[in-house]
Amino acid sequence: MSYLIDVIITWPLWGALTYECEIIPESGSRVLVPVGNKNRVGFVKGLSDKNLIDFKIKPVKNIIDSRRVIDSDLWDMALWAGKICMCGEGSALNLILPKKFLIFMKSAALTRLTQREMIFICQNWEKAAGL
Repeated sequence: MSYLIDVIITWPLWGALTYECEIIPESGSRVLVPVGNKNRVGFVKGLSDKNLIDFKIKPVKNIIDSRRVIDSDLWDMALWAGKICMCGEGSALNLILPKKFLIFMKSAALTRLTQREMIFICQNWEKAAGL
């Protein structure tokens, strides 16, 4: 059985894109998905509530992380900032996350934020956002 999941691409898109997946990845985990003629790293937002029976849905190419790679507070803040600042959730994630999380690499060393990176992001997000 396959599931429809919403994936946030770190581009200035307003909403998430819907893809087909054999399992349900955890919200906040990274997946590799086709966008146009390229593959992009996206973040799973959750199960899709759309009924897209009449459309051809592209499958997820690869599940990069089996679990979420960012803290739930940072994840919620990015989703909130994307809506409140009207820049889209993908643009907010693009600003918040280190660039190494936006590149697909098979190395297991790049799958988690280090504690130092997480502390820096949490302490400096207001300054970076101009608040």
